[in-house]
Amino acid sequence: MPTRMKLRPTRQPLFLFLGATLVLATGLGWLSWRLLQQDRDLEDQRIREHLESAAQLLAAELRQGLADIDSLLSRLAVLPEEQLVAAISEEAPLLGDDTLLAVFEENGIRAFPAHRLAYQPDLHDA
Repeated sequence: MPTRMKLRPTRQPLFLFLGATLVLATGLGWLSWRLLQQDRDLEDQRIREHLESAAQLLAAELRQGLADIDSLLSRLAVLPEEQLVAAISEEAPLLGDDTLLAVFEENGIRAFPAHRLAYQPDLHDA
């Protein structure tokens, strides 16, 4: 019987192998989770950068459009009254479909284009 017990394999290497495998699998799982989290964070950062870039481009276009309109209004403001109507008639269609230029005169308001003025106030009562 004593020789038979000596030939029996011990279970200690099996437990060591299973323990080492469990530690390695846990470490690999944690590293995989961290890598996925970093990938999500990087994707979120790229989306934010893309949105910021688009917002900056839109803001620049809006600033340029407003600067163009300001320049046009400044040019129109210095024109003599007899040239003003002709100049506004030329420039009004170039401003877009949602733009209305209004000239306040002693006897009323002139709108360019006239069909966009929704209400014609009576200035004589004021």
